[in-house]
Amino acid sequence: ATHGDDRLGGADFDHCLAGILGEQVAAKAGPEWADGGAENAEKKCGQGAGEGGTVDQKQAGADWGEANGEGDDGILAGEGQGEANTAALAAAGELPCVPSSVRAIGEHVKKALSSEAKVTASCKAYIDDTCVPVELTVTQEGFHRGCDELFSRVMKPVELLLEEANMDPKEIDEVVLVGGSSRIPHVRSLLKKYLLIDHLNTEIDPDITIAVGAASVVD
Repeated sequence: ATHGDDRLGGADFDHCLAGILGEQVAAKAGPEWADGGAENAEKKCGQGAGEGGTVDQKQAGADWGEANGEGDDGILAGEGQGEANTAALAAAGELPCVPSSVRAIGEHVKKALSSEAKVTASCKAYIDDTCVPVELTVTQEGFHRGCDELFSRVMKPVELLLEEANMDPKEIDEVVLVGGSSRIPHVRSLLKKYLLIDHLNTEIDPDITIAVGAASVVD
């Protein structure tokens, strides 16, 4: 799907957003952040975290995960319930301001930006002997600008595929999206612009497109 570019998946966009958010944490948490601030945040503001990043989901609000469909949409280390708990805490602003948590928040922000122009999240930093929330904000424009290196490579696999198939974009009847990153609005916009089309097939869940295709072949 990425024509050999294995650094163009959802985790890569998460990592990029984590960098953007990390810069905001460092700027807002001040000198204490650079001087052991992350370690203190982990110890003092993440008491509820268990091994592997798991926590009691009640800390994120009653049944947050179930209410928001985050059941098996894990982000940090751990599996099943632990991953759902971490996703819930990332969205609720209950994670400490440490690198692993910022990556979790990055994935939450990426998903939210699929339907919102601006997303505000937060994490807890240990400043002046107190755990305080650090507000983190990313806009669609900021996402595009901050991750421009990734977005600039999005169309290359499409270009190479059409070249190898000796096809012109005008010969394409329908475009079916595959993979979670195809939900990113800017990815869809770039695809439409390059292929000169107005409509993308979004009726099939991108996460199960391949399975649906395989099933149709079997039938």
